[in-house]
Amino acid sequence: MPAPQPMFEIRLLGTMEALSEGRRLKLGGTRQRSILAVLLLHLGQTVPKQRLIEYAWPVDPPATAEELVVAYLSRLRKILNVDGERVSLSATRPGFRAECDPEVVDIHRFNALLRRARQECDNREEERAVIHLQTALEAWHGNSTAIADLDTSWLRSRATALEGRRLEALELLAGLHLDAGQPGRTVALLQDVAPLHPERESLMVTFVNALAADGEPVRAAQVAAECTQALLSLGQKPGPALRDAHTAALRGQPPTAHSGASSPRRQLPADSRAFTGRVEELALLEQATTTTLQDLTAAEATICAIDGMGGVGKSTLAIHLAHRLADRPPREAGDALEVLLRALGVPPGRIPRDLDERAAVYRERLAGTRTLILLDNANSEAQIVPLLPAAPGCLVLITGRKRLKALDDAYCLSLEPLSPIDAITLFRTCAGHGRTVLDSPAVEEIVTLCGQLPLAVRIAAALLRHRPAWAPRHLVHQLRDEHDRIKALTDGERDLEAVFSLSYSGLTAAQQRAFQRLALFPGPDFDVYAAAALFDSSPRMAARLLEDLVDHNLLSQPVPDRYQFHDLIRIHARTRADEGSAQQREAALGRVLDYYLGTAHSADRHLARRTVPFPVAVDTPPRHQPSLTTREAAASWVRTELPNLVASVDLARELGRRRHVVGISAALHGYLYIEGPWTYALALHSAAAEDAAQRGDLLGQATARHGLGRVQRMLGEYSAAAATHREALGLYERLNHRHGQANALDSLGRICWLTGDYVGAREYLQRALGLFDEVEDLLGQAGALNGIGRVCQLTGEYDRALSAHKLALQLTRRAGDPIAQATALNDLGRVLGRTGDLAAAVDAQEAALDLYRSASHRVGIANALNDIGRVRHSNGEDGAAIAAHRQALALYREMGHRLGQAAALSGLGRALCRTADYTAAADSLDTALSYFRAIGDVQGEAAARNGRAAVLLATGAAREAGVLYASALAQARRGSSPFDEAEALEGMAATHRAVGDIDAAVKRQRKAAEIRQRLRIPEGGSAGQRLATPGRY
Repeated sequence: MPAPQPMFEIRLLGTMEALSEGRRLKLGGTRQRSILAVLLLHLGQTVPKQRLIEYAWPVDPPATAEELVVAYLSRLRKILNVDGERVSLSATRPGFRAECDPEVVDIHRFNALLRRARQECDNREEERAVIHLQTALEAWHGNSTAIADLDTSWLRSRATALEGRRLEALELLAGLHLDAGQPGRTVALLQDVAPLHPERESLMVTFVNALAADGEPVRAAQVAAECTQALLSLGQKPGPALRDAHTAALRGQPPTAHSGASSPRRQLPADSRAFTGRVEELALLEQATTTTLQDLTAAEATICAIDGMGGVGKSTLAIHLAHRLADRPPREAGDALEVLLRALGVPPGRIPRDLDERAAVYRERLAGTRTLILLDNANSEAQIVPLLPAAPGCLVLITGRKRLKALDDAYCLSLEPLSPIDAITLFRTCAGHGRTVLDSPAVEEIVTLCGQLPLAVRIAAALLRHRPAWAPRHLVHQLRDEHDRIKALTDGERDLEAVFSLSYSGLTAAQQRAFQRLALFPGPDFDVYAAAALFDSSPRMAARLLEDLVDHNLLSQPVPDRYQFHDLIRIHARTRADEGSAQQREAALGRVLDYYLGTAHSADRHLARRTVPFPVAVDTPPRHQPSLTTREAAASWVRTELPNLVASVDLARELGRRRHVVGISAALHGYLYIEGPWTYALALHSAAAEDAAQRGDLLGQATARHGLGRVQRMLGEYSAAAATHREALGLYERLNHRHGQANALDSLGRICWLTGDYVGAREYLQRALGLFDEVEDLLGQAGALNGIGRVCQLTGEYDRALSAHKLALQLTRRAGDPIAQATALNDLGRVLGRTGDLAAAVDAQEAALDLYRSASHRVGIANALNDIGRVRHSNGEDGAAIAAHRQALALYREMGHRLGQAAALSGLGRALCRTADYTAAADSLDTALSYFRAIGDVQGEAAARNGRAAVLLATGAAREAGVLYASALAQARRGSSPFDEAEALEGMAATHRAVGDIDAAVKRQRKAAEIRQRLRIPEGGSAGQRLATPGRY
């Protein structure tokens, strides 16, 4: 009896049409119907706009495709919902969505009935299954092809898949008739269909068996022979089931019982009640299985491959997922062909010996079924391929320590360790109620020491659970010892060391040697060049070995071309490193230290602003190095490798290789002086100086002390810096090293001008200039001239300052050094700004800023921004001034540059004052004042006092402002700063006028004018509105 048809129906199983109470609706042209078909095949799902267009057009869609889709959907809504909304067609980001009762669409009705039939077969309710299958097949309009009238490649592929589902339904129904002793009904059902599909061997076997059972053994044998020939012509080897059916028909024996309605087999391992986290991974895997579980139009089996390092939880995740899917149509079998075949009901004696024949029987048995197969801990693709079903509708979950790259059709997921929160949750769950305290620092440390690796976390929790006397702190104490951590992570049954050893045993001899060598690496991550040094190989061979270890999940690759160990894998690797000889280990460490020493000096050629007179001797020069041909490439390399360079210095000190400590210290000074961190630079250069002294290496000691003194100066430690440079100068003088003496004298001159000793500064800088000229160091000469120019700025000798900076600029251009040019331009801009040529000052400083930025010179960028802020403020552009000072301040803070921060805050406070933001101005200037005091910068302190007094004056506190201006005047005279002296006098004149003391005001103003006239600088506006003291950083 035909199934009752709904009042409203959309048919896809045949020619596409929509019926309303028997009346055919006009669905429009081919493209409009194609769009509807695509949405109905994704019923309840949002189809992205571009995918909808791709699926609904047979060739390249027109440029107006998006507009056409909207128009077609508008028309379809009117056609389908003329008697009330029955199909919702909505725009839902990022595309479009169709929703309606699935019973309305014949394909979804067919899918649901086929699912119910399989469930009834699983439950041994064969009669109900027959009814569902007959009703499902009636949804097809005769033997016509699904969506036969639509022409796109995607819709044709869906039509082919739907035809496969129809044949599955026919085969299942035919098998049920045969099992029920009704072979005639089976023959009637298949006689027009089976001969057209000899490639569906299981269908043909059912037909042959039915013919034989219905008293037609000769015809059965003929059909079997024709099918065999057809399969051979297709390049397929007939399976044992077809051969058995053919043999039985020839002998007139009864056919083998059909087993299509066998009971479901559930052989999954138990799920873990403590399963925690992996929310995102489960969502991705369930999304990947949606087609197999819900869409019977899928054309092939779905394969999901999960890989990851040992102990990361691959099997636990796969088993948990399989249990989540167990109540859905797929069923799990096993993890090897013989076990699978036995599970599928094949008697042991009938399981073929030949692997290909065994796989053929396996695939035949799976044809037409909905089976979930879990293949746990796979070693290789060769092991997996015979176990993959060919039939659609099956789902395969694979786990393995190695990435199975040759499974082209698999959805692959690489597991990482748990997040900290999930790891803590897992630990608390496994440790048991009451064994841990919420938010316990000890628990956080335990999961961190376990590397958030699920197996390690479970073992640690089990140890705590079964040791009532232990507290989490006791477990922390055990795990902190890196040498015994892996051995401690065993609970009798689960052993982390054994898990890691199993992964190691799967490596080739070359891969094992690489694994051992990498364990020696001192830093946190590495590239192919560092690995090549360890392996004593080419970068190409090193890259191949590194990628092999990534594939085995013994290394990770967080970013391209960088590799690293998981913490626990690194510890395990170090136990393996002892398998080589001590001589081999020492040679490998020597190569990697030489690699970092040699490459750091290659980089320093582009980074050092002065010649550092230190010859580098490398025992074994690295055979291969990255190409560092520009400053940008050199700085990028040091920036990336700095943690490894730091670790290499620590290793060199541990091994007593003091030459490497001194050499790497010298090579890194140029980078660290510009980029920091200066606190590390202090420690590095101090260690290098100490090691050089112990070796009796006077030149190495002098070089390290010179670097140390420069960093101390940048940190504002002027007294210590001066003492350090004097020690360096003495060493250079003992060596008669003229170039080293020049560098030391230049640095001492800078400290003198920073501390207000302008006479001493001139003397040191002039001596340095003579020595730099003697050794023909153009950049050294330019630096000394810039220093002399700055001293002249501070003492008001602007003509001499301009001459010095212009000559320095010429020398830097001859030397072709853009950073040195930037420094000369910036210093020149300061003098131009001080003498009132603000336009030229901005031009010079913005040119300097561009050069600094192109070289990524952070100190220079900050200095130029700060000086631009001063000129902008002097020109009345306070918004631009504030922005520039704030950018400079941010950079100075990142670097820990205290003098720079003080100068930027001082300039920022002045600009804020003029915008009437007095509170912020006072805060900035007060902070600047405290920094200048701490550093001992008398002139900076005078400038900040002048700025702070201007804020008081602007807010009506004239008397308090007068007191502060008086103290600024005293500081300016102490620091020999005539510019700040003039500004303090002008401020005092303003305060006198504010309180009505005109005579005193005139007197102070006259003295300020005399100073300005002597300095030949223009008169400023009101107090606090003119250019601040030039920076001396």
